[in-house]
Amino acid sequence: MVQAGGLANLSGAKLQLTPKGRRALLAPTEEIVREVWDRWIARGLVDELSRIEHIKGQRSANVLTAIGGRRQLVGTALSLLPPDEWMDIDDLFTWMRRRRLDPKIERSVRAMFHLHIGHPEHGSLGYDGYGEWSILQGRYTMALLFEIAAPLGIVDVRFVDPVGARTDYLKHFAEAELPFLSRYDGLRAIRVNAPRR
Repeated sequence: MVQAGGLANLSGAKLQLTPKGRRALLAPTEEIVREVWDRWIARGLVDELSRIEHIKGQRSANVLTAIGGRRQLVGTALSLLPPDEWMDIDDLFTWMRRRRLDPKIERSVRAMFHLHIGHPEHGSLGYDGYGEWSILQGRYTMALLFEIAAPLGIVDVRFVDPVGARTDYLKHFAEAELPFLSRYDGLRAIRVNAPRR
């Protein structure tokens, strides 16, 4: 995140502060966090979906949408939520869908058949009902919230052990015998932190 925010660069095997990073040490934390968040949304280095290892086929050509657009939609959702109020993660999903804040992952219906859980053919997310919002967009949203927004302090999270925390994937992928679909399955609720004055 500090690299994407322009605050540090690799110097050999170590991170070294950039001039901007040195200036950031003296700047208000809120400004720096906001700038790092905005830069990550625009040009972060890693696709958060790649952190969900049980969803295979992500590296196939012409399957995934651009990450910037997905991140922007999640960022917009966070900016519209009331601060300092806890929201259950499934309520967040419903709220985002109602407002058409859909961080679409796949480029096309055909692309969905390249994404799979377990067996490449039988576990394809392209089959009707297999690639539900909570499976793909929901897991992506949870990854972005947990990996990026929470460490920056933009949101607080309630989290439990992911094993058995969500069962939405079991109706189609029980044969994969996964204890959880993603390490983020334990994300129960978020609270957007109000800007400090």
